[in-house]
Amino acid sequence: MDECVRLRDVRLVRGPHEVAAGVTWTLAAGERWALWGPNGAGKSTLLALLEGRIAPADGTVRRAPGLRIVTVPQVPSFAPGQTVWEAACAGLRPLRAAEAQVRAEERRLAQGRGDLEAYAALQERFEQEGGWEAEPRLRRELAILLPHPRLHLPVERLSTGERRRLALASALAQRADLLLLDEPTNALDLPARRWLTDRLGRSRTAMIIAGHDRALLGAASTHSARLQDGRLEPVALPFDRDRDRRGVQRRRAERRAHQAAREAARLGASAERARRWGSPAQRGSARTLARRAAEVAWAAPDPEPSTVHAWRLSDSEARRGPVAWARHLSAPGAFEDLSVTLEAGDKVALIGANGSGKSSLLQMLAGVRPSARPDAEAATRAGVTMHLWDAAGRGLDDAPLETQLDRWVPRPRIPQLLALVGLTPAQARSEPATLSGGERARAAVALLVAREPDVVLLDEPEADLDLPALDLLEQALSDARVTVLLATHDVRLAEAVCPDAWSLEEGALIAWRGGVHGWGVGRKRQEGPTEIATAAHDPGPPDPEASLHALEDEDAALSALLEDPTRLSDRERTRLEARRHALMEARMRAYDARLPAPAPRHRALEPPLCLEADRNDQGGLTFTADWPTLPRVRVTGGVAHLTLPDPPNGCWAPWARVRALRAALRVVFEALAPEAVQTPARGPEAPAPFDALTGGWWVVHRADWEARYGLTRAR
Repeated sequence: MDECVRLRDVRLVRGPHEVAAGVTWTLAAGERWALWGPNGAGKSTLLALLEGRIAPADGTVRRAPGLRIVTVPQVPSFAPGQTVWEAACAGLRPLRAAEAQVRAEERRLAQGRGDLEAYAALQERFEQEGGWEAEPRLRRELAILLPHPRLHLPVERLSTGERRRLALASALAQRADLLLLDEPTNALDLPARRWLTDRLGRSRTAMIIAGHDRALLGAASTHSARLQDGRLEPVALPFDRDRDRRGVQRRRAERRAHQAAREAARLGASAERARRWGSPAQRGSARTLARRAAEVAWAAPDPEPSTVHAWRLSDSEARRGPVAWARHLSAPGAFEDLSVTLEAGDKVALIGANGSGKSSLLQMLAGVRPSARPDAEAATRAGVTMHLWDAAGRGLDDAPLETQLDRWVPRPRIPQLLALVGLTPAQARSEPATLSGGERARAAVALLVAREPDVVLLDEPEADLDLPALDLLEQALSDARVTVLLATHDVRLAEAVCPDAWSLEEGALIAWRGGVHGWGVGRKRQEGPTEIATAAHDPGPPDPEASLHALEDEDAALSALLEDPTRLSDRERTRLEARRHALMEARMRAYDARLPAPAPRHRALEPPLCLEADRNDQGGLTFTADWPTLPRVRVTGGVAHLTLPDPPNGCWAPWARVRALRAALRVVFEALAPEAVQTPARGPEAPAPFDALTGGWWVVHRADWEARYGLTRAR
């Protein structure tokens, strides 16, 4: 197999710092390498060394003769004043030079002064550089990556994503022997990432892809190399298999470390017992046991730091029904009348092309950006907390991270959160504006875990996050029972966190069957743009039956945490006990909801009429019947005033009104026990058991009513 580049015992420095040492690496033709590692590990510096822009501090770098290397840097740069077409053709300069030499030799041959062997050599070089197909190939790449290329426009008029697409089109159109791609999916939307992943996965060109896009690295790589802590570890395995292998090794090391710790604790306890209560001979062996315990603890394997931790977003109170909704949202150029509802526990990936309005939708849902329509509304259920991770601030304010974390968690937990995201105390005491992009992104993860919100809105959180931080964010969002709306171009993150997927297309939200995969194969929920909308009012209290198991699981988890109070601070224990009390109330409501609704306490039958009633919170009665209108009752000074309104555009039949009043009379006396009940007179004679009363009233005294029906008053 032909070698492209060979590194042997290379020491690489960047400024005053050493990036890596002892790097030995061989890149062969046709191999596609995934170069990965944390931010700041030196991946871009290593690519610059391979390209030849910098020299090693020590060791050797050997490149194959005539090796054509094409690079796509993290931030593509173009000459000032260039048009899009001129910038795209910049990589074809060697081809243009070879073409000019071929044309010159053709003219000499026409004049009889040429050399056929020289002409053949020039033709061969021209074909190696791309030949006559180079420019048509470049136009095809531009047509795919820039659907509306506007080739005559200055490059300065292009967006960041369009410049990235231009650089990729120019690089892919060239016939390179080695392609170096540094974060190639930065600023690319999901459709462009899918196309690039498929294109690179089918390429036979040797390449190195440095980045954190797990979908691209997994699908396009045949080999993997991790750069971390100054060491490069290349293996002949694709990225996904290499990560799986390292995960198995890490778990084995953690298990061995745990077993060694238990053995050291056992030996230490034996030494302490022998020293305190043993015989003289046993006390002499205590020193041997203690020394052995120290040796076991010292020899325990030091596992690689893991991104799997017990810390996770707290489980918000299980609910059913909407927790956040918005109506009549409008963003000029994106959508005109958009309505959306997030149900409790929803985890939805918001995908689509750049410029479709995803960021605007998240900001309007969070209430930080107004809608262009004056009748728009955005609201959350009472008591629901919302966290917005936007592209600019990532949910952070101007205060140092340590100050922001102190608002949400006890001080003893702050160092644990910093260790979780890989930040130092000095970085936590610095203002977010002074941190690098990767450090700010890690700080945003720490704040998200500390806040424990009910609803999380995330706008491209994968930007500036390396693989360990992405794994941590993925775990936190997947494990927690929170509502998530995730606008992302990272397909692995979307598939791991969100079972549902929406896309913004032509101003409407489209729901896709099968989540992100369903979007990829075009499985809509129904034909045409389907707006995800519900009624414009608060749907009311949720039904707790579906969440009963979740409440019981959370209560069991809290009980396990509270079993050992020494592991908790006073503040954290108080918070967990309050949460457990709230869970108990929620469980009681859930149990009550599973029981059948109680029947009304009072019932009166006056054939063919039947009336049922219950006491209400205001001390009155709530009637239930299939009558045209229901009675009304008001008690003042021991006298109940009973009225029976006529139905709209009609009236009660006299016999039906009398029977309805008798039924209502019985319910009122039984439920409210007034001294008398009076009703407006409707006719010259009062029907039994009513007596006529001056002023246009009929009245029944309780003693007369009880005597009529043979009842005895309770003493």
